[in-house]
Amino acid sequence: MSAALSTTVKQHPEQAIDAPKATSANANAGATNARKLCEATFGGVYIFDDELLHVVALDGVSPEGNEAINRVFPNSPSRGTSTGRAILSRAIVYIPDTTKDTEYQAKSAAQAAGFRSLWQSLPAGDAAK
Repeated sequence: MSAALSTTVKQHPEQAIDAPKATSANANAGATNARKLCEATFGGVYIFDDELLHVVALDGVSPEGNEAINRVFPNSPSRGTSTGRAILSRAIVYIPDTTKDTEYQAKSAAQAAGFRSLWQSLPAGDAAK
């Protein structure tokens, strides 16, 4: 079973719309480093602009998986994705098996990307807000 690790960053809307290239490079490095640290198969970084969640960086995801995930986002936070659950609950989210989770709505993206379990977190400062 493959696992995906991702983190969600809260950011001001104007920064999310026109994020500098350095931010993208940092997000790519962050996704890679977090994936390696946690020994996950896949990693991702998302931005929440107080309205929508956006994919910023994915690591270890095939081109097909990348396309499928990018069809799900941007979206409003909901219990249908691990990123949405983390934003709504302000807590770490673990989905042991996306195929058995009745609330998880991105099953086709998970299948295309090749993962079944997810672990989602917020940066420490964002979790307390």
